[in-house]
Amino acid sequence: PDEITSYIAKNTIEPIVLERFKEIIEREEEFDNNFSTLDDILKEDSEIAENKRILKDFLYELDKIRILDPAVGSGHFLISALKELLQIKNRIYYLLGEEMDIYKEKLNIILNNLYGVDIDDIAVEIAKLRLWLALIENLDVEALKRGEVLLPNIEYNVRCGNSLVGWVDENLKQLSISYLCDDERIMGVLEGLIINAHTSKE
Repeated sequence: PDEITSYIAKNTIEPIVLERFKEIIEREEEFDNNFSTLDDILKEDSEIAENKRILKDFLYELDKIRILDPAVGSGHFLISALKELLQIKNRIYYLLGEEMDIYKEKLNIILNNLYGVDIDDIAVEIAKLRLWLALIENLDVEALKRGEVLLPNIEYNVRCGNSLVGWVDENLKQLSISYLCDDERIMGVLEGLIINAHTSKE
């Protein structure tokens, strides 16, 4: 149910965001870092709300957070995570006095923040479809008519695989150590090291 995935998303994401934001605030000597919740930091009357540079640093930090659902199923948790990140960003944009482009921010979150894996390939396709549907809720229809909007490629964000053992399509076989020790392989490794060296010392 929505209330459960929303609760999990909020209580998973908010502590991480709070920790990251407090690290940003710590770098500033002018502020006391005695914030215990995200609400304390993003209050309209807080000293942080008046500092546009820190608020923009918060937005940049949010873009670096990565959220993975290792058993993504239909993508319900990823949608809740999308809503949670969007809500936090919206609060920051409000403090900045700027209007948030919901479509653009959703696209950014889906491409850069959200990842999922499932062993069932049908579940993976459903999760992708669910993310696309969440995105097109805020689509500019006129831009779509002009051909300016395309659905993003999230092939690398949501993958079919086994989170416990790794990539399921890999052909696993036992190799002896002699496989690595023939001259041709060793020379290939040495050539690679030489090509990737930046200085004569390396």
